[in-house]
Amino acid sequence: MQVNNTKNINFVAIIAEYNPLHAGHLAHIQQAKQTGLPLVVVLGGDFCQRGGDMFFDKYTRAKHALDAGADLVLEMPTVYATDCAEQFAKGGVRQLAPLGAGVLSFGSECGDIDTLQGGMRLLVEEPPAVSETLRKELDQGTAYPIARAKAWQAYADETGLSFPSPDPNNILGMEYLRAIQRLSLPITAHTHPRLGAYHATDDLSNPSATALRTWWAGGEWQKARPYVSGAVYQAGLTKSLSQDVLYLHAVRTLGKEGCNRLYGAEEGLGNRLWSAATTATTTEDMIAAAHTKRYTLARIRRLATAALLGITKEKRQAVEQETYFHILGMRKTAAPLKAALEKAGPVYTSHKGLKESPLVGAQIDATAHEIYCTMHALPVGGKMIVL
Repeated sequence: MQVNNTKNINFVAIIAEYNPLHAGHLAHIQQAKQTGLPLVVVLGGDFCQRGGDMFFDKYTRAKHALDAGADLVLEMPTVYATDCAEQFAKGGVRQLAPLGAGVLSFGSECGDIDTLQGGMRLLVEEPPAVSETLRKELDQGTAYPIARAKAWQAYADETGLSFPSPDPNNILGMEYLRAIQRLSLPITAHTHPRLGAYHATDDLSNPSATALRTWWAGGEWQKARPYVSGAVYQAGLTKSLSQDVLYLHAVRTLGKEGCNRLYGAEEGLGNRLWSAATTATTTEDMIAAAHTKRYTLARIRRLATAALLGITKEKRQAVEQETYFHILGMRKTAAPLKAALEKAGPVYTSHKGLKESPLVGAQIDATAHEIYCTMHALPVGGKMIVL
């Protein structure tokens, strides 16, 4: 990665889940390290952006990131880490705000920052023609992601503008750019072409994290060996299965009224999830029953995750007003970055600290970790890893 002048730049950052960390991630980290700047990784916690629990717990993945070259690993607050692309990007970028000027590096399908910048400007002020086409497509029963892609493509064809394809990493890249702009941060964005297809399970040249998880679930973890570090491979061999029936149990326990208080339960979706839970026998059955063309599987999974973690609309609003930082791991040389965070808000370095915090977001992070440990038969607790 080329950075023309690092004199006034304090860090380079990556926002990631590393679910799990693989060869593509390692190449990205090595590229970022070429700047000679401290590498900050903002890592999703124990639950992921598309809903559901992570492959490894957050402390294990933080150690993998440090081993790969990260200097400081921060946990993204759970309420952002389990939300849509816009909020995920906002949550990640917010964690970087106190660190000064920096570079945010991310992969995208288009690999061109100017194209993403142009797309971002259209996202900020969606043209009426796009909104109208989107509405018509939805009224015809088109699935939301497809409808949105059609609306933008129609606008691009009509105006001759170049708009990034609506692939997941392009969308996330545009949201990173929007978050940087909204927060007025001195952060320069850099993107590089993503290798391999997103969520592809049959690309053996650049297998995705989805492929690795699929192999593991099918008892073929040995197939992942060429694409992960020795530490990641060994951790996979000893990993326990997730008890995902807890999502179903959580929804049933909340009841209809409780489901409607959940963050993300707009448009009657709380009622729909509750109804699905009353007849389903597994979590996947519940999610499939609540899913429609309008309500994507990811949105249903995120709502089920909110039910499991107790993320209500009121709690979500409270977290918007909070600023705090949880350091999962760091090198001793990153002490100046830690000091910068301490000037901006409370800094936690252990599960115990999160649990005892008066802040709603920190308490949710602690609850999420305890539930994750229950689901995966792990001991509860953890503290900052120092190298």
